[in-house]
Amino acid sequence: MQQIFNFLKKSFIRASISNHETHTISPESECPIHLFSRPPCAKAATGFTLVELMIVVVILGLLAGAVVVNVSGYIGKSRRERARMDVASLRNAVELFNLQYSRFPTNEEGLDILTQRSTEQPLAFISELPKDPWGNPYVYLCPGQHGAFDIMSLGRDGAQGGEGQDADIVSWQLADGTNGKDK
Repeated sequence: MQQIFNFLKKSFIRASISNHETHTISPESECPIHLFSRPPCAKAATGFTLVELMIVVVILGLLAGAVVVNVSGYIGKSRRERARMDVASLRNAVELFNLQYSRFPTNEEGLDILTQRSTEQPLAFISELPKDPWGNPYVYLCPGQHGAFDIMSLGRDGAQGGEGQDADIVSWQLADGTNGKDK
């Protein structure tokens, strides 16, 4: 009786294969292997399908794109803030120079004189003259158009004027906090 049952079972599976072509017989067991779904008697398969991997890659790409967009805004703001701090530091050094020598540096001396030592001033007013965050030198004018002297960074574009990241950062507006603030 058992032999007849096994024969009928094999025949049914073979007939099912010829009709639907969705099953095959596993040589190591009598359990049918389904091509589109896993039968309950099959061992669990490990690994990921190509579709699953593609979905993960797309999600990671979207996340990376969002991070790049958000970080680029912070980089621009941090450069402008560093330029503000540099201009304020240079302005303070020029004012200390004025207190020491009772005059402001001339246009010919420029800001370079703040890094030099003398017998009267054994320590420099600043250790080194910085460049603005975009690699341009800071501009010094004496007499200035807005006071005894003006110090400015010309912004990202390196030209006077501009808006946003290209706006100038100037010493005469730092006191009231309005210079180049991102609006």
